[in-house]
Amino acid sequence: MKLMLKYPLKSHTAWNKGLKGFGKWSKNKGMKFSEETKRKLSIMRKGRVSPTKGSVLSEEHKQKISKANKGCRGYWTGKKNHAHSQRMKNKPWSENRIKSQPPKKPVILNGKEYDPNWREIRQKIYIRDNYHCRECKIKTTSQNDGKSKTTIQCHHIDCNIKNNKDNNLITLCATCHGKTRFKKIDWIKYYKDKVKKEKKSND
Repeated sequence: MKLMLKYPLKSHTAWNKGLKGFGKWSKNKGMKFSEETKRKLSIMRKGRVSPTKGSVLSEEHKQKISKANKGCRGYWTGKKNHAHSQRMKNKPWSENRIKSQPPKKPVILNGKEYDPNWREIRQKIYIRDNYHCRECKIKTTSQNDGKSKTTIQCHHIDCNIKNNKDNNLITLCATCHGKTRFKKIDWIKYYKDKVKKEKKSND
């Protein structure tokens, strides 16, 4: 069932039309309400339903509204946009969106703070090494099935988790990776030499 608005558009006239003391001429313009007044207004307006809520306009009514609004200027027409719009003007949309996004939080694993893109970085290394441990050559898996030998992990050769260059990262299984926690200086030298030798052999 279609509902019509209580007053037709043509016959409805604003009650304060032509009266002084309203709108931009109001004496109360810029007036600040006290917290008590704001609270009372809030209580008074609670549960109030808009008179047009649930109304369905007929096609004829919609056409009348459309004709009435033709030629009306938009709110920002002829006005200077706010500072943010001016700042973003003539910049690529994607760049604006990236800048407006909040900075990514670091990835925390085992109490250590890794790069915010750490998961993407290590996935790239896994693909490069074809999901094989560079030490024992075993095929690793991303699922932790209780067999530490097959669990895939990414190792920082120089033990600096901030250095995420490709030549400083290698794929290891959990067993081989666990060995690097001891005698770190020896393992750093060992894997640096190993990577150099593999690079020369590939060239």
